[in-house]
Amino acid sequence: MSLLPRRSLIRTGAALPFGAAAVPAASAALPAADGTQGDSGTTTITDEDLAAPESAKNASSAADDDAPGRSVAGTATMAAATWTGEDPDTVEVSARAADGTWCPWRRLELLTDMGAKATDPSWFGPSTAVRFRAARDGQDVTAELTAHLIETSEDPSDHERVGNGPSGGGTGLTGTVPATKVLATAAPAMFTRAEWGANESWARNSSADSELKSVVVHHTAGSNSYSRADSMQIMRGIYSYHTRTLGWADVGYNVLVDKYGQIFEGRRGGIHRNIRGAHALGFNHSTFGISIMGDYEVASAPSAGIDALARVAGWKLGSAFIADVRGTSVHQPRNTDSPAVRYKSPVSLPRIFGHRDVNYTSCPGKNVYSKFENLRTLAQRYRDAHPTGHYLAFHRNGGFTRFGTVTHAQRLEGSYHVTRATRGLVVTAGQSTVAHQSPYAASWTPAWGQPLESKTSGPQRFANGIADKVNGKVVFTAGGPGQTFKDVPRSHMFSTEIEALANKGILRGWPDGTYRPSVAVNRDAIIAFMYRVAGSPAYTPPARSPFVDVPTNSQFYREISWAYATGLSTGWTTRRGREFRPLQPVNRDAIAAFLFRSSGDPLPVAKTAPFRDVPRTSQFAREITWMKSAGISTGWPDGTFRPLVATNRADMAAFIYRLMKRQGKL
Repeated sequence: MSLLPRRSLIRTGAALPFGAAAVPAASAALPAADGTQGDSGTTTITDEDLAAPESAKNASSAADDDAPGRSVAGTATMAAATWTGEDPDTVEVSARAADGTWCPWRRLELLTDMGAKATDPSWFGPSTAVRFRAARDGQDVTAELTAHLIETSEDPSDHERVGNGPSGGGTGLTGTVPATKVLATAAPAMFTRAEWGANESWARNSSADSELKSVVVHHTAGSNSYSRADSMQIMRGIYSYHTRTLGWADVGYNVLVDKYGQIFEGRRGGIHRNIRGAHALGFNHSTFGISIMGDYEVASAPSAGIDALARVAGWKLGSAFIADVRGTSVHQPRNTDSPAVRYKSPVSLPRIFGHRDVNYTSCPGKNVYSKFENLRTLAQRYRDAHPTGHYLAFHRNGGFTRFGTVTHAQRLEGSYHVTRATRGLVVTAGQSTVAHQSPYAASWTPAWGQPLESKTSGPQRFANGIADKVNGKVVFTAGGPGQTFKDVPRSHMFSTEIEALANKGILRGWPDGTYRPSVAVNRDAIIAFMYRVAGSPAYTPPARSPFVDVPTNSQFYREISWAYATGLSTGWTTRRGREFRPLQPVNRDAIAAFLFRSSGDPLPVAKTAPFRDVPRTSQFAREITWMKSAGISTGWPDGTFRPLVATNRADMAAFIYRLMKRQGKL
C-alpha cells in the first residue's frame, strides 16, 4: 500500500507538507472499549471523533504543547483513521511508547482506491497514546477525522505457533497435502485463519470468480518493526478493523506474508478457490491479492518476504494451470467512474503486477516494485518445479479450450484429489488420474467416484453411478455402471440409461445376470416396464382376464390388466375375443403410442410428416410427432424413424429414460 498521497496523484496539484506552525493538540479520555474476543487473543477498537470539543481538553497530557496534530490517550498497538467528507491528501500518525517517547510521524495508507474513506491500520506495538494529523491542499483537516485505536493482545500460543511453523490445515491445499509429485499441489504451508485467530463470526461470505488471471502484489504500509509473533497480532488487528470498523466482508487480501517469509491465509472461502478480495478497485475480479506486511516505499524489500510472495504467486497461478506466470492477461476494469482507477477499457496486464499498475498509488512501495522482474522469475521457477499430474492430464486432454478455466485448484476431497473447471473435472484415485469434460463439475462429490466419460450435457457416467440434470437440478443415481448386467459394458451406447433404470428398479434382467440389450422387447414386457414407470400403483386385477390370450396366472397378468383398465392398451378385437398378443415384439410405432399415453401430454397435430418414412396418414403419426418434439427419439441420420422395426431392449431403455426425465422422475 502507498505511503505517498494518493489524492495528489489523482488530481492536479500535490499536497503541501505541514508547515512549522503548531496545530492544536488534543487528548481525551477514551470511551468504553468495544472488546471482542477472537479465537486467539483479544482485539479492542476504540473510536474518537477528533472534531469533538472534549477531545481538546487535556492536550498536554498526551503530547508536547508544540506538537502538531491531535492526540488520543489510551492503550493501543495499531491505529487508523476514517472520515466522511472530502478525502485528505495525507494522514499521519505517531504513537507514544511506555517510556513517554513519541515515534516519528508515519504516513498511513489511504484506502480511497478501494472505495473506502479510510486508512489502513499501522502497527506500533504497545503504546499509551496516538496522535493524528491530516492535510488537504496544505491545510490542516485533522478535525475531520475519526481516530481508531486498535488494541491487540498477544496470545500465549502465538510464539508456540510461530516456533512450530504453519500446518496449513483447514485450507485443503497446504501442508496437509501429501508431497507426492503426481498428486501434490506444491502449495506453500501457511498459517490458517484458525491458527492466527480469526473470529469467523465477523466475516461474511465473499464471491468467487470462475477464472484466475493475475496476482496483485501489495504492501500494508505501517511499521517494519515487528517480530515474528507480532505478525499474528497484526493479522487480527487488520481483520478486526476491516470487518468491524470498515464493514467489509472480510480481510481485503487473499493472502498476507511478512518480512520473515511467513504466509497467512487471508479472506476466507478456500485458498483453492478464486475468492474475490477487496484490494484493487476495478481489478478485484479474477485476481488474487497478496500483501506483504510493512512499508516498502522506504524500507528495503526483505529477501524472505520476496521469496514468500514468489512461492504463493507461483503456486496460485500454477494451480490454475497457467504455464507462463511471466505472461500477460486481459482485464476488463470495473468501477471506471472512480478517479482512482487508471484504465477505462480492457487492458493487458502481467500475470503478476503491482497495485500501482492499476490504481493511483505507489503500492507495493518502490523497493518491492523494483524487485518484480526477480519476483516473476522466482515465481516461474516455483511453478515449474512441481508439474502435477493434474496439470498434465488437463493440458494433454484439451486444456482450457475443452475444460474451461479452473474454479477449484487441486485438493484432497475424501480419498480423491480433485481439480474442478468450468467445463470439466480432473480426478485422481490412487495412481489413476482422469480428465473429462463434465457439466456437473460444481456438483461433484467423492461419493460419485471418477468420471468415466466426457459429456457436455445429458447423463454422465461416474464410477459409482450416473449424474444427470432434471428440471434444472443435478441428480445423482448411485450404482456402478457396467456392474448390474454383465452384457452391458461401460462402452455400450446406452449403458448410462440402462444402469439408471436398473438402479430405479424399472429394468430387470435374466437370472444369468444378462440384460440382452439387442433382443426385441415383447408387448408383455413393455407393459411391465410402463407399470413400473407409473410407480407400480396399487391395483387388484380382475378374477377374469380382459384378454383371451393372457391367463390369470401369466407372469405379467397384473400389469397387463392395469394397462387395459387405464387405457394404455386395449389390444385387438377378434372373433374369439379381445387379444393382447403378449409375446409379439413391439414395433417402434407402437412404442411411440405406449410412451405418449403414459406422458399425459396433449396429442399434437402432425402438420407435416415427422420423418420421411412416417406419412401424416400413418396410424401413429401424431404419437411419433410427439416423440420427436419431446426429444424422446430423433430417428436416424437419414431422416427415417423406421416405424415397423422391432424395438430392442437397449432402445427401449433410452426411450423410457428420456420419458422419465421429462416427467421429473429421474
